[in-house]
Amino acid sequence: MKIFAFLFFLIFALGAAAQDFHQKIRAAVETRDYATAVSELENLARADKKTFELNNYDYLLARMAEKRGDFAAAAANYQTVVKRSSVLSEYALWHLSQIARSSGNLLLERVYLSELLTSAPSSLLTAAANARMARSFYESKDFEAVIRKLSAVSGQPSAICRRLQIE
Repeated sequence: MKIFAFLFFLIFALGAAAQDFHQKIRAAVETRDYATAVSELENLARADKKTFELNNYDYLLARMAEKRGDFAAAAANYQTVVKRSSVLSEYALWHLSQIARSSGNLLLERVYLSELLTSAPSSLLTAAANARMARSFYESKDFEAVIRKLSAVSGQPSAICRRLQIE
């Protein structure tokens, strides 16, 4: 009986600690205090890795790092999200492609976009990813690839062209 009481107390204490982290993180994000949010997220990652991953806090940590301009930390956390096949993987890939594009690495941008399109072909990001892929080819002056990309997207070429502003 003492063992059950101890286990109940331990589970309750861990749950209360995790709830405290959740509240602090939420408050920091709501007030756009990204430094505090990052600090609390890192504390939670150290204290309870399983809760951290189950709640996709690594994705939130990446977003907070990106907001602070720490693109290396953001990319590392986005890659962690992708590696563990989170439900947010496609969004992490999108952000990774944006980080690559902002650094001028159009080839890496297309690698991430291709992975997004392959792993989540029915994603809400599909049209945007196809448009950005075509634009990336265009910016790289690979006009044949632009034509192939636009031709491959059935039923959407005109929408992509409008996004690219090349009609």
